[in-house]
Amino acid sequence: MNKTQNSANYVYENSMLNIFKEEDYFEGFAQYYISIFKAQIVKEIDRIPSESLLDKGCLVESILINYKKKIYYLAGKTLIHEFHQTFDEFDEKNESKNYDIFSERLKNSAFVEEILNNYPVLQDLISRSTSDFIRFTISIIKHWVNDYKKIQQKFNFSFGKMRKVNMNAGDVHNGGKSVVIIEFENNKLVYKPRSLEIDVFYEKVIDYVNQYYQTNLKTPLSLDQGEYGWQEYVQSEPCDNIEQVRNYYYQFGMHLGFIYAFQGSDFHFENIIACRDKPVLVDLETLFQSSLFFSEENKENVNLMASAQVNKTILKSALFNYMSFPEDNGLTNIGGLINTENQKGEKEEVLHIKTDKISIRKKQYLFKRGRNLPVYKNKV
Repeated sequence: MNKTQNSANYVYENSMLNIFKEEDYFEGFAQYYISIFKAQIVKEIDRIPSESLLDKGCLVESILINYKKKIYYLAGKTLIHEFHQTFDEFDEKNESKNYDIFSERLKNSAFVEEILNNYPVLQDLISRSTSDFIRFTISIIKHWVNDYKKIQQKFNFSFGKMRKVNMNAGDVHNGGKSVVIIEFENNKLVYKPRSLEIDVFYEKVIDYVNQYYQTNLKTPLSLDQGEYGWQEYVQSEPCDNIEQVRNYYYQFGMHLGFIYAFQGSDFHFENIIACRDKPVLVDLETLFQSSLFFSEENKENVNLMASAQVNKTILKSALFNYMSFPEDNGLTNIGGLINTENQKGEKEEVLHIKTDKISIRKKQYLFKRGRNLPVYKNKV
């Protein structure tokens, strides 16, 4: 996007498909990019011959909401900083006086461009992120249309039209690509921008074990399409009785045997879903991780040798005590079999929204209940 194109196409709208919420701020800046983005994404979607497979209205709205979040993520701090350069004193009688003035000015594209001219790196970052976002989003929709028959056959379910996408459901890789949870008329499906060959392999292993050893382990159905794939959406569900709780851990022991045999790692709490008495592993890309072998000169390094010994055990799986160090703010145990509920963490939060005291601060918060452990009578 260049400035000339921005000025020509930028039209401020008081609302656009209800994508702005009460917690949003300085909407004019986001709208500056969203107006152009909307025209581009609608044009690309219209090129896909898929009238019967897409609910275009709902789909475009969800895409715009995801894009809006990206704009705030990239430019939110800069906007708040720029705002606080526009006044020296707070008006005690009107705590939103300067905020309202700044917000009104942001409805003018020339003022938005004036701010952006001071931040060429940010401008370039938003431009590249927008291009990546459009490319990735359209690729998902095209893959859905092209793979429709294979998906119906694999999952044996009538999903109906694609209605919503939820971006950034996992780590971001390779040009802004991430795991995406897609909502259809009748169900949900997970899109992963990587090969699911390992997931399909594990699915086959578990199917074999269930058939020949009368077990009842569960893996999500997976359809591998090379550089990407589709996976069953698994909903976390509580146990009906205490016997299901016992069975959950019994079955987890079986999975742990395979994780150990296949040299798996990184099975932290976000990669496991408790579905009644079924532990479901939802991210298997870390299976078959080779162990490190240190050279002779490193054999006297106690830490390296201890790490090598640990990697020969089930502790490599990260299912048990697995401590992370988020920005040196203390320890957080994110192991796959750890109850993370009420652990303390820190995150940035925008405070005093829509007032002259708007700011970003780090706030302590408590982890919510994870999906990794069985729940019975509302207790983990």
